[in-house]
Amino acid sequence: MPRDVTLARARAELASGSVPMATQRLRGLAGTFPLDLEIRAQLAEAYRAQGNLVQAGRWAYLSDHRDATETAAFERATPDPRERMRVLGWPADEEAASTPTAVQRLTALRAAAEERHGAPVRYSDLCWSGNGAEGEDSGGWLEALGCAAVAGLLVIVVGLFLLGTLHGAWIVARWLF
Repeated sequence: MPRDVTLARARAELASGSVPMATQRLRGLAGTFPLDLEIRAQLAEAYRAQGNLVQAGRWAYLSDHRDATETAAFERATPDPRERMRVLGWPADEEAASTPTAVQRLTALRAAAEERHGAPVRYSDLCWSGNGAEGEDSGGWLEALGCAAVAGLLVIVVGLFLLGTLHGAWIVARWLF
């Protein structure tokens, strides 16, 4: 579904009180269009409707008009500026932002992270776990273990498929010759 149609549907869902569905739809859009400040603002609105100050502050962080209480809640939940950069899920450098306010906020946050950690930090270098909600674990070793298990299972399935194909070819060859 195109961005504008999906965004309109999410707005209609918010207006009709289907906040969880709108939130889910907007999270998908934010994952697909992480640089879109309009989608971020709508997602902040959805979390605001749920009373989730941390997530509302997270998604409105780059907005021209943000609520100081929500911003403070987000900053308390992610006090490390480098972690806040990662959680924002901004996959590019500051110059990719479409408003001067967003550029300024991204730049200030990066400067705070570099000062705290004593090393250069770039948004595009951070391991972004997607648009997980507050309290979601980014995965770490457990996610890596799961990926390894899926990869191992895939190797087994492909191997069995190839083995079956070769066995079938051998039977056909014996039948023909």
